[in-house]
Amino acid sequence: MTFPCSHALCNAHHLRELTGAAEVEGKQWAAQMKDFPVEIKRAVDREKALGLSYLEPARIQTYRERFEEILQAGYKEYPERLIPIPISCRFC
Repeated sequence: MTFPCSHALCNAHHLRELTGAAEVEGKQWAAQMKDFPVEIKRAVDREKALGLSYLEPARIQTYRERFEEILQAGYKEYPERLIPIPISCRFC
């Protein structure tokens, strides 16, 4: 898969953006999304501590479903974003 940009944002950038949306704009979905990858990392770390090298497929599916639920909540908080709009990248 290719994208029309020559860069990507690291998770620290994503977390800062989500923190801003949650704390400045009061967006609940952003607060949930901000905590979500940290929750998954902790789950992976617990599994590693038990000597496992993967999460169970059912657990992964649960995370996928929650991710989609959080995104859907975000769409409700930003209804104007449901219509696809061209986004120009400020870095390209």
